[in-house]
Amino acid sequence: MKDINYFIEKLILTDSEKKYTTDEIQYVAKYFCDLFDKLSRMYIVENNNKRELSEIEKFLFMYINVTSKVKDYDDISTSHDIIGSILTGKAVCQGYTSIMQFICDELSIPFLYKTTEGPFGAHGNFQVILKDISGVEHCLHCDSFLDAPENENDTITFNATLISANDMNNYHNHQDPSSEFLFWELAVTDTDLEDKKAALESLSIIEQFRGDDLEDAINNHYESLKEQIVHLNKFFKCEIGTLETRQDILKAYQIMKNYYSKANISIEREKLYNIIRQIYISYNISILNMNSDEAIKNAEETINEQIENTQRKHREKWVK
Repeated sequence: MKDINYFIEKLILTDSEKKYTTDEIQYVAKYFCDLFDKLSRMYIVENNNKRELSEIEKFLFMYINVTSKVKDYDDISTSHDIIGSILTGKAVCQGYTSIMQFICDELSIPFLYKTTEGPFGAHGNFQVILKDISGVEHCLHCDSFLDAPENENDTITFNATLISANDMNNYHNHQDPSSEFLFWELAVTDTDLEDKKAALESLSIIEQFRGDDLEDAINNHYESLKEQIVHLNKFFKCEIGTLETRQDILKAYQIMKNYYSKANISIEREKLYNIIRQIYISYNISILNMNSDEAIKNAEETINEQIENTQRKHREKWVK
């Protein structure tokens, strides 16, 4: 188990540009110590046997903890970084995403921090690669800001938890039908010029690229495109070869697209809710020392309230 000094040093390196006191940094380091300690002590009971949490269960335990912090609509400066968001209990998209990146690094879960530009300004979100309980690997989107409580009386929701790019696009298209605020899929044919131009636009994880034609788009943004492909490949781990020509770029993304199309399938909501229900039961028993009946009852009440809130917000904001 990593001690508080480990997290103090890591936080100083991660948020080095921020001005926080020693006591504030120590407080947040203790928060992470306690959080990972709880995770290490949790277990799932199946067929009267205890087992440790799976990768997706560990991720969801952390996601729920982080995303349960209230949205900061005032957009104060501290809500953009790890230390400030934990100190105040409030965050914006960048704050949530930075905390999850910090946590996923500790859990060795591949993590892609995405900043997408759109009509609402820059927005932080992320993708992860993880295995479900059955061992099936997924590459999916999460957006803690969309799932976070609106205020102290609200609950977390799960509309933006481990979903596909299409599902995320549906949300933003519903908010603004003309929106270019997209969570891009890596999809393109090899032959159609218009599709190739769209692909270059779709490469944008850090920024959006525009060009009159395919050659202009590559010439104007070649170095950035090349850098993005290298960065993305650390995430997708594909054998893309060299990146010397525009054909290399398209070939690299076609390879990634084949991987992505298989892995970018949303976790079924009922399956997700069952996993979360088991996490709550585990926490109640192993951390809060509830008996089995009490733990199950409490977990049912909690998840049912959150499901109801999730479905209500889905009707309001996600469905056309």
